[in-house]
Amino acid sequence: MKEWTMQLFDYHVWANDRLIQHLKGLPEEVFLNKVDSVFPTIAETFGHMIAVDELWYLRMKGNSLQQIVSKSFTTIEDTVKASTVLHNELNYPPLS
Repeated sequence: MKEWTMQLFDYHVWANDRLIQHLKGLPEEVFLNKVDSVFPTIAETFGHMIAVDELWYLRMKGNSLQQIVSKSFTTIEDTVKASTVLHNELNYPPLS
């Protein structure tokens, strides 16, 4: 079960890296533009995704949170930095 879970997380990390690489090729304002989706911007989507990653990481360490607190990003680079901090704790390579 642990190996399967890690394979899923590997895919998650790979997919996020692909998304970030794509976003880096677009104008910066795309990251903050309003979109018709569950989250109002791509930045807020990534904020939620990273907050959930941190939540699961805490749970795997035996800690817990009462609620998810989304991260707030204004640039793609801020997103990469936040992901890198978490991936360093997990011994994963940082996102590009």
